[in-house]
Amino acid sequence: MKSNERIVNILIRLLNGESLFVEELLTDYQLNRRTLQRDISTIRKTLELHEVDKEIVYNNERKQYYLTYEENEIFTEILFLIKILVGTRALTKEELQKIVDRLLSILSAEDQKRMKALVTSGLINYRHVSHGKTLFPLLQEFTGYVEQKETVDFLYTNSVDGTSKEGYGLPVSIYFADFYIYILMYSEKHQRTHPYRLDRFLTVTPSEKKKIRLDYSEKVEEGVLINKTYLLSGGKELTYTFRYWAFPQTALDKLPNAKVIKKYDDNSVLIEATSFEQGIMFWILGQGTFVQVLSPPSLVKAVKEELNKILHLYE
Repeated sequence: MKSNERIVNILIRLLNGESLFVEELLTDYQLNRRTLQRDISTIRKTLELHEVDKEIVYNNERKQYYLTYEENEIFTEILFLIKILVGTRALTKEELQKIVDRLLSILSAEDQKRMKALVTSGLINYRHVSHGKTLFPLLQEFTGYVEQKETVDFLYTNSVDGTSKEGYGLPVSIYFADFYIYILMYSEKHQRTHPYRLDRFLTVTPSEKKKIRLDYSEKVEEGVLINKTYLLSGGKELTYTFRYWAFPQTALDKLPNAKVIKKYDDNSVLIEATSFEQGIMFWILGQGTFVQVLSPPSLVKAVKEELNKILHLYE
């Protein structure tokens, strides 16, 4: 392959999002290191000449080249990701620091100093959620089960009384919500998909029982589930309406599939949403006098009963 062809080929691979390891490039194109450095230099000059808003970055730790955006843009993106990770409180401090270190390695030495000045306080004062479990190994294990559509046996901690229970199901998806990572598990016995908190799994192994086969056209997608879940996903799915006197966007942000269907003269609004019963109740009770449930009658009755129970606690 001629020099120009080789350079164009490497550039195309970079533009397609590939991360190119030095040793692979040397082998694929039968180059020595000096020739490879010249090729990379030519690509850099070409990108600058045509004012392309990307540049070649070399990761010294992994010995690979990849194409990224201008440093100001990637700096902002990494800052955003770190702030989100700290805010979730989902990881142990060690896991969080491992991810932060990887993200920082993308930046120049100067930008690493800038970034550390912006995130160090959050990292020092970071407090993860109470379970304190290392999640990466278990997450990696479940990733394999989901990809291979592997039926599993598991031992799981019950959220109600803290006892452990055995289970059998097909992991179909993984998602994050409200501090925790969840595994969507399909149960053949109950013919439904249910979320399980990753940190509550005690053991999980490939099952020797009959393999569960699921029609993936009927699979519950995690994105759809998140939009119907607030804190908890127990109970049946319910469409309900309520009048809301606080800032409407507060409710719309917490209940992603909610919509305003009417506005009143007193600045209150009528909102319709679809969620699971258990999560609905938690959210409504937390809104105090800012919310009035209007339908369905069964939910209005349930809210009244729960409020009476609360009043009895203070008699």
